Amino acid sequence: NKIDVRKNLDSHFHSDSWVCHREIVRQEGRRRDQEGWFESPYMSRVHLAFNWSHIPDYLTFDEHYKLAIYVRPSRCNKLECTSTGRRISEVENIPCLQPLGLPSWFIDSNTMRNNILNLTLLSLDDARFRVEVHIINGLALPYAEYFKETMTIFIDYPQRAKYLDNQSGKRIMSPLLNHEEKSINMVHMFGIRYDQGHSTLTRPPMNLPPRWKSFERGRMLIGLNTTLRKRPPKMKYAPKSDADNFWNNPYSSVDDAKQHTDTYLETFHGLIYDMSDGSHAYDLESLILPYLPYFSNCREFDSYIPLWAVVESATECNLPGVTKDFPSSWWRRNIPSIPHQDDVIAVGPFDFMRFYPVADWCERKIRCNYDENLSDIDMAPRWFEGDTGVALFSIIRDPINYN
Repeated sequence: NKIDVRKNLDSHFHSDSWVCHREIVRQEGRRRDQEGWFESPYMSRVHLAFNWSHIPDYLTFDEHYKLAIYVRPSRCNKLECTSTGRRISEVENIPCLQPLGLPSWFIDSNTMRNNILNLTLLSLDDARFRVEVHIINGLALPYAEYFKETMTIFIDYPQRAKYLDNQSGKRIMSPLLNHEEKSINMVHMFGIRYDQGHSTLTRPPMNLPPRWKSFERGRMLIGLNTTLRKRPPKMKYAPKSDADNFWNNPYSSVDDAKQHTDTYLETFHGLIYDMSDGSHAYDLESLILPYLPYFSNCREFDSYIPLWAVVESATECNLPGVTKDFPSSWWRRNIPSIPHQDDVIAVGPFDFMRFYPVADWCERKIRCNYDENLSDIDMAPRWFEGDTGVALFSIIRDPINYN
């Protein structure tokens, strides 16, 4: 009897083990709709390089092929029509089935596509993205293979604002993207503060952040990168920013602003929550920007220059040239401009024998064009016309994080 019981138990254990290790297709099966997606956590900067130098000249962008970048989370409305062409009610798609709008320089007819093109995506929240090339003309279908394996992706994020070890520098990824409470690195950055008072002294910057419905296709800022070796991008004159409309509530009521803020996960808003009665008010007086305002027509960055991307580049940051103040025998030349984290040495209030810290030292040049039309006359002084000592923006001393 004992032998029979043992055989039955072994049989049950084997059966249970087989059931536990059996693949369930609806849980672990291959999902075509999840292939080709890349994670881009908050404040990541994604570099997309497209080597289309071998694409024939007679293939025209937006006529024979298109570039589409899809982002999640996102939500947008889609207009649908009946078979007879009659318009029916809008349908909300979650996630949005429309790609991000490409930069104006990229879609400009003067931009050569059979070249090496570089796009940058700056994540304002945890996101996933997918890149596709669509053949929209049947005559170009034989050239579809030319677009395969032509994209290179490099993802960077802030690393120098605050040093954290592997235990304390973690957070949970947004549940809108991950239901398994995935742990990712907690990044810190130095934010740029732009106040309403700044806009009363000088004309507001042309690269103020888009908001609400402008992010319905995904909370990412996209830009086209060009280097000095390439032809200068075509000058663009953006519409002037209206400070009054920007700082005021654009909706008819606070409730509408709250609804749209929750819908599009907006962060550049002025909603204030009153814990005493659970009501909301709208009072926007300042913004915390992840990029530098005003400088909106620059090589390598386009309209958005993250401060951390400028001062944390080990390849672009340099020490000052040899001068009387910084001779060739200067002690700092023995250390890279961006030293290793373990080599950083701070000077405290009681370090009487140490006078100079070992810290990041970044000197670099970024070429920019004026985005403003210099021939126009403006009532308010523009940022490069302001009086000496006028503050354009400020940088927060302490680094901030996702929370």
